[in-house]
Amino acid sequence: MATAFAPGKCILFGEHAVVYGHPAVAVAIDAGVEVKLDFSDEWGIKNSYYANEYMKYQEEKNPYIHHIINDIFDYDGPPLRINIESDLFSAAGLGSSAALSNAMGAALHKLTKPEEKIDRIELAKIGHSAEASAQSGRASPTDSAASSLGGCVVVSGEKNEDWEHVFDTSLMTPEGERKWSIHSIDLHEKIINSWLVLGFTGEASPTGDMVSGVASRLKENPELYDEMEAIENITKAGL
Repeated sequence: MATAFAPGKCILFGEHAVVYGHPAVAVAIDAGVEVKLDFSDEWGIKNSYYANEYMKYQEEKNPYIHHIINDIFDYDGPPLRINIESDLFSAAGLGSSAALSNAMGAALHKLTKPEEKIDRIELAKIGHSAEASAQSGRASPTDSAASSLGGCVVVSGEKNEDWEHVFDTSLMTPEGERKWSIHSIDLHEKIINSWLVLGFTGEASPTGDMVSGVASRLKENPELYDEMEAIENITKAGL
């Protein structure tokens, strides 16, 4: 058996604009996703958010997991039982897909390479790749980086000397290649012990649909890119 946990996240500034290279600030939260993997005679999956029993594993219904198993690890071992425990609301902006992807990547790494410690940067890139694959090629590395690195991260289209630079990454999207620099920053002493109160309306809104919707609106009305600049100004003010 191999078990791994990855936290969710909350974006403080820069939502959506970060996909287009503008800066965003996010923090990891206590809640997250735990994945347990066991070798089995047949493939099965149980997700506590939807059911309490194992069901037949279907690749098309689990695109994040499928990408990690097949495209990242090229796994050809025995069938797996995949047990997913989550205390995050799904499709609610808490980074549940990134947490799932990171936890799955970490668990499969433990299972297949138990002698090797997984690198947090590599894990963040695995999560980002899975999100992009499942979201029509559009995803920022914000969620996966916050979940993998923990603490507070700043994701920007360029390296900034004012913040601790951690790594760079890129992605070929339908709109062209996007590049990001991921940084880590320390929270101010006055807010480091503060609590975030996160509400959920009960109405889910899948990230892939939202990202595609923003892309469509920007394509139809390029003047809306000015709104992305406005979001960036708010992010910089927050920093």
